[in-house]
Amino acid sequence: MFNVDDNNNKYKRLIEKIKKLDYLTTLHYKYTEAESDRQRFKQKHLNTPKLNNVKDITYGIIDDEINKGWGEFYDFWLSNSGANSKFYDDFENNISNDNLINKIKHWIDSVVIAEKLIDVFIVDLRLHDDDFKDTKSDNFSGLKIIKYIKKQNPGIQIVVFTASNKVWNFQECLKSGVTGFAIKESPEYLHTRNETVYSLNHFSNEIEKATKKSFLANIFRKIDFIKKNNIFISDESKTEFKELVFNENGFLDQIINLLIIDSYNETIINQCLLLCFQILENYCKCVGSFDFDVNNKPRLFKGYVWLKDNNPKDTYIELPNKKTSTSFNFSFGKFPFQTDTSPDTTLSFDVLDKATIKDSDYIGNDFRHIISVVSVLHFRNSISKKDIDRVIELRYLRSNLAAHKTGNIKKEKTVQIDDIIFFISLFEKIFK
Repeated sequence: MFNVDDNNNKYKRLIEKIKKLDYLTTLHYKYTEAESDRQRFKQKHLNTPKLNNVKDITYGIIDDEINKGWGEFYDFWLSNSGANSKFYDDFENNISNDNLINKIKHWIDSVVIAEKLIDVFIVDLRLHDDDFKDTKSDNFSGLKIIKYIKKQNPGIQIVVFTASNKVWNFQECLKSGVTGFAIKESPEYLHTRNETVYSLNHFSNEIEKATKKSFLANIFRKIDFIKKNNIFISDESKTEFKELVFNENGFLDQIINLLIIDSYNETIINQCLLLCFQILENYCKCVGSFDFDVNNKPRLFKGYVWLKDNNPKDTYIELPNKKTSTSFNFSFGKFPFQTDTSPDTTLSFDVLDKATIKDSDYIGNDFRHIISVVSVLHFRNSISKKDIDRVIELRYLRSNLAAHKTGNIKKEKTVQIDDIIFFISLFEKIFK
C-alpha cells in the first residue's frame, strides 16, 4: 500500500526484505492467496501514512518478528515521519520464555530506562513460541514486559500491536495501563484494501495518541527525583510536611496518578492545580512564619522567611490604620482573562532595596498568602520574577476557577497541562 519511493534507501530495504521472505514461496501462502483471490492494490489505496507531531521522538519496538520484515517496516515508516526507532532484536532460537523476558528487561533497564531514550513503546503480545500454547493473557511474555515497563515508569506510553484479536487480551492490556491497541493483519484472513488502509491509519492514530501523552514519563521522572532527593529527607523537624508531600500516595504521587488517568480532562487538571498549591502553601508554612504576633497590642501581622543559611528575613508587617511595611511593591489590576465586572487583584511585584511603610487598601488573608509565597520563592529560593508572576496568576485561577467558579473568569479560559508541568519544574528547583 506504500507509495513507491525508489530514491529512499529505507524503502528499498523494505521491498528487498519482503521479496526475500521465505513465507512468500510457501505452498501455504500460495494456497491462501488463491483461495481468497485477494483484491489487488489500486491507485486509490496507495499512500504512506505519516505520523503527526512525532519529530525526533524515539520509539522502542519489542516484536519477535522484527527480523522478518517488521524492522524494515518500522524503520521506513517512522523515519518517513521524522521519528526514530530502537529495536530489541535478540530473539534466539530455543531460548526459554523466562530467559527471553529477563534479557528484554535487562535491555529496558540498561538502554531505555537508564538513558531515558524512549517514552513510547510498541510491543507485541506474543514474543515467545510458548505464548501460542497458553490461552491465559496474564502469561503472555509481551504482557509481562508491559507490566515491567509500567512498574519502572507508569508515565511511559505503550501501544500493543498484535495479531491477537481476542477481546480479553485487549481488556487485560487496558488494565495494565496500555494507551493503544492495534491488530496486525494476517495473510490467512481476507481483508479488502480499504480495510488494510484503515488498519494502518488506526495504528497511526494510536501511536499519535500515545505520543501526545508521552510527556508523562518525564513528569514521573521529575517527581521520582524530587521524592528521592529533596532537602527535607534527613530533617526530622519536617516529618509532617514530608509525609504530606513526598511519601507514597502523598500530594506528588496524587498529581502523577491523576494525570495518568487523563492528562487532558479539565476536572483532573483543576484538581492537580489545587494539589500544587497545597504543596506550595504548606512549604511556605514550613520555611517561614506569616501570622499575627500575639505579644503586640494591638496585634500585628508579621512575616519572615528562613533563608538557606538558617537566618530569618523579615519581609512584611501589617500596621494599624491600613499601613504596611514590606520588602515589595505590588501592582494591582485585572488579568486579560478576567471579566469586566471582576474586582482588581494582585498582578505582579517589584523588590524594594529596603522595607518601606505605606498606605494599603489590599490587606487581608488573600493578600497575606500572596506575600508569604512571594517572600519564600524570592528570598529563600531565588526564583525568577517571571516564574513568581506566573504563580500569582495561577493562584488567581486556582481560587476563581479550579476551586470555585466565581464568575470572575471568562468562559474560554481554562487551566492547562503546561501549568502543571510548570509547577513540577518549580518544585524541582525549590526542593532539590
